[in-house]
Amino acid sequence: MQNKNIPYTLGLDIGMASVGAALLLPDQQRILALHVRTFDKAETAKEGESLNKIRRDSRLTRRRIRRRAFRLLRLARLLKRVGLIETAHPDMFAIPATTPWELRAEGLDRRFENHEWAAVLYHMVKHRGFQSNRKSEAKADEKAGQMLSGVGRNQALLTEAGYRSIGELAAKHPDFAEAKRNKGGSYSHTFSRADLATELALLFERQRKFGNAVASPDFEKAVHDLLMARKPTLSGDNLLKMIGKCTFEKNEYRAPKASYRAERFVWLGKLNNLKIVGSGDARPLAESERRAIIDLPYTQAKLTFKQARKALDLAAHERFNLVSYRPDLKGKDKDPEEATFFEAKACHTLRKAYEAVGLKSEWQRDALDADRLDTLAYALTVFKDDVESRQWLLAQGIEVPIVEAVLNESFDKFIHLSQKALKAILPFMEQGQRFDEAAKSAGYHHSQPDATSVKQSYLPPPDKELIRNPVVYRALNQARKLVNAIVREYGPPAAVHIELARDLSKPFDERKRIEREQKEYRETKEKAADDFDQRFHFYPKGQDLQKWRLFREQLDQCPYCQQAL
Repeated sequence: MQNKNIPYTLGLDIGMASVGAALLLPDQQRILALHVRTFDKAETAKEGESLNKIRRDSRLTRRRIRRRAFRLLRLARLLKRVGLIETAHPDMFAIPATTPWELRAEGLDRRFENHEWAAVLYHMVKHRGFQSNRKSEAKADEKAGQMLSGVGRNQALLTEAGYRSIGELAAKHPDFAEAKRNKGGSYSHTFSRADLATELALLFERQRKFGNAVASPDFEKAVHDLLMARKPTLSGDNLLKMIGKCTFEKNEYRAPKASYRAERFVWLGKLNNLKIVGSGDARPLAESERRAIIDLPYTQAKLTFKQARKALDLAAHERFNLVSYRPDLKGKDKDPEEATFFEAKACHTLRKAYEAVGLKSEWQRDALDADRLDTLAYALTVFKDDVESRQWLLAQGIEVPIVEAVLNESFDKFIHLSQKALKAILPFMEQGQRFDEAAKSAGYHHSQPDATSVKQSYLPPPDKELIRNPVVYRALNQARKLVNAIVREYGPPAAVHIELARDLSKPFDERKRIEREQKEYRETKEKAADDFDQRFHFYPKGQDLQKWRLFREQLDQCPYCQQAL
């Protein structure tokens, strides 16, 4: 057992699949101990998906099948209670001489026998079509878009051909002669659940007219409820319960990432961190320079560094600190300043939604109203059903044409700050303060510990309400286990230094891109070292290789006289 009274400095290197620790004695001249903890990343290696995705998908499939079976069981019990069938068994609904589609068409012109009426109702509740909660699904989900396209086609076909119901259309139209349902990845035979509900009401109306004793309004309502039955969507308050609270305002929910103030916060953060690198020094933007570009992201689709250079009228030798001017590893002659500086995606998405329906003047008015834009973003992020979104927006005083226009869009992400915190911090960021400075000016001290927290001997588990990324959560939790083991063995450290992997919270595709670039960079260095070896007959060390690579980047020219050597 080590002496727990010896003060030491703990250094941590937290990565995506390992945590390293070094314990240094006070004089910083000797290492007390080295430790490492390795673990599997909380994602699949190939697709970057959650390790639980396969189990989750299988669970959802089982749940969907179970719910459908229970819905049909309730229908069978209902049919037995009203006297249409004698026993609640699926075989009771098979009619060899005809098909349910043909019966659904015939039911508009004659009275059903009990077994026919039961077969039709069972068929409709079992195959109840597609229901979309949001108009924006057509753009967000390719499969949903194809199904909605099929629904629209069949609704138009129903009107053009003059058929009275979906059942009659499928039974008689030539397009459905070979198959009534979708086949081969095509969704052209998709029907709307609302159209099936209309057909159900028409069938009950016709059966009552023909004197069917088992077609009462109460029975119709019970069948209709089973046809339309579904669990409520994760929307509104139920969705907010899944969202963490603000970093500063602990009682406030986080703000939608698509809100105007959230996008403004991100933009000002980048703008205030931008510096101009000149002759060996880096300076922040002057106030006149900030004013020259501060509104550019809202007047054009996106702002590139090249466009910012032009607006700032910079000299040729001046560069941006946020741009990597390293030559392209693939040898392509690409201007690094063509990279995007900032893009106000949500703002332009709403603008296009307005303009698509001829509301350009309304957009010019609303573009200046941050509260109104935040209201729209909130509705399109928090509510996942068009009915809920519409009702909430109308209650906030948003005009009907605007409501119908923006319902074609949908957002789904949140930032770590609430609207209340953003309103307090943004005025100081507008003045040019960095986020940490603006937060302090607004009365928030995010870098200081909570005064109300209780001191503990060991680190507690990370808060899942605050850390939603499974990769980050696993890395921090594994780091906690290592630190607690070190504290048990050596006692608490006198100081802690942490190096956190920058790519820890980056999305999978971006991490893969960085990995590819690192591989290309390594191959470029190896090729440069081989060229050096062939020319000077010895393998270069670090500084020699760096000089050689700089020389080649200068096109083998003297950096002073620009003459080839």
